[in-house]
Amino acid sequence: MVRQLLARDRVLAARKLIQAVPSTHAPDESLRRLRLVLAKPVVLRRLPARTPRSGDLDWLRRNAASYSGKWVALADGTLLAADKSLSALRRSLKEHAPHAKPLLHRL
Repeated sequence: MVRQLLARDRVLAARKLIQAVPSTHAPDESLRRLRLVLAKPVVLRRLPARTPRSGDLDWLRRNAASYSGKWVALADGTLLAADKSLSALRRSLKEHAPHAKPLLHRL
């Protein structure tokens, strides 16, 4: 019956019908899958980024050509460090201990 409803694009009716069947009465794997597929959709709210990066993006637009082939570390639109090697860049950042989590990007 559920599959017939789905064949006629009556998803809400199929969802209602499958939810009416107690899960203890639906040991069949196909019914379990239908219950899972027809479950009400869940919308998760995505939280905004913790750090606004518009300053970093502006810096990249203005200065990317000057740092071609290098890794850069940016925070609040300011260049913290630049190096050809990511590991060297990270070492430099550890020594300076920036106040904000930097954006690392290879140009």
